[in-house]
Amino acid sequence: MILEGPVGLYLKNLIDDLLDEIGNNVDGKRALDLGCGYGYYTVDLLQRGYEVDAVDISEHSIQMTQKEVEKMENHQRVKIHNINALKFKPKKKYDLIICFEMLEHLHKDLKLLKLINSWLKDDGVLLISVPHNEKLWNIRDEQAGHLRRYSKDEIKDKLKKANLKPTKILCYGFPFIRLLLGIYLKIEEMRLNRAKKEGEKGLSQNRPTLLSRMKRTSAPILKNLFKFDNLFINSDRGFGLVIMAKKIS
Repeated sequence: MILEGPVGLYLKNLIDDLLDEIGNNVDGKRALDLGCGYGYYTVDLLQRGYEVDAVDISEHSIQMTQKEVEKMENHQRVKIHNINALKFKPKKKYDLIICFEMLEHLHKDLKLLKLINSWLKDDGVLLISVPHNEKLWNIRDEQAGHLRRYSKDEIKDKLKKANLKPTKILCYGFPFIRLLLGIYLKIEEMRLNRAKKEGEKGLSQNRPTLLSRMKRTSAPILKNLFKFDNLFINSDRGFGLVIMAKKIS
């Protein structure tokens, strides 16, 4: 998972609250960070006291995670695996598995959920986040390599088929996050079309995007504005889903 700008920080706050809800007495417990990205939550889980396995198919992401982990005094409690999650074979089961912004990239998302079930202890907890609502499909989904956006019913159905039961579903991002991203995505699409007309090869990596400028200049304001979205956290109008689930006994 790669956190970016005020939207990423808002999502992180939601996830942090769920991790706090799971509890802080985690000595000796094991956690798995699937699709660890740049290691934000690998480090967070380590700080909370877990022994952590971090998995990512991207060699670059693994290198970034390694750098973050090496800054920690108790880095020996982390094992990093550069492997496709579908081929990962843990030796022990986990008390907690997190899988943020990953399932939408997989053709075999149900297969991974079934594997996750087999990796969880009987009282273990799964936390996942996915983009919500196919009607909100946009250029960023295409750029990120997403295969789908999920409805609540679809994710609940796939969890059920994997013998997992959602205990909490948060549908976040309405109205202000959707409004912000809608404006940003429209500008990004116009810029991409203009670049194509001008014969440019894609978008310059050195050119600051609207979202990156917001991150530097408007993050504190937007962070407070987005708190209003919490009033609609259980609606079906949000931009993304965060789900807590457990095994069906």
